[in-house]
Amino acid sequence: MNPAYRSLILGLALAATIVASVMDFTAFGPPPEAESGPAPRSAVGLQQAAPPARNPEQAVNPAAGRLGPSGGNLFAVPAVPAPVRPAAVLPQLAASAPAPPPKAPALPFVYQGKLLEQDRVTAFLSLGPRTYLLRKGDVVSDYRVVDIQPAGMTLLYLPMNLEQRLSFGSAQ
Repeated sequence: MNPAYRSLILGLALAATIVASVMDFTAFGPPPEAESGPAPRSAVGLQQAAPPARNPEQAVNPAAGRLGPSGGNLFAVPAVPAPVRPAAVLPQLAASAPAPPPKAPALPFVYQGKLLEQDRVTAFLSLGPRTYLLRKGDVVSDYRVVDIQPAGMTLLYLPMNLEQRLSFGSAQ
């Protein structure tokens, strides 16, 4: 076969393929019965199903049915609407699930000992490598000493204004 003749045949085949891909073949698609299912029977006989209504966008843009709403952008991402919640449901959700009460972090102190002097108690607490001698009213590392008893002490976590109890173990 002559190379010029072969190039001509391939060029015509390419042109036919391009024309076929651009043309709207929806008019030559399956018959209406196949699209909408079998037509219902009546006493008179078989009724003809009405042809499906064409989308007005397809009338203006024949490629819209095949290539998306824009007609030519194969990579268009359709917009997804945000879920809509009725306004009446939102207050019910907030009322049905109350927020848990705030909780202070675990106490960072390690109890080392205590000193009992007449009516005052001094607690020895360590925080990392440092040891603190604490009395009522002292503040150290976001905690204020509220009360010290022989059996334990109460500390106030200042950022959240929450009290925590540190037990000394035995009351000796």
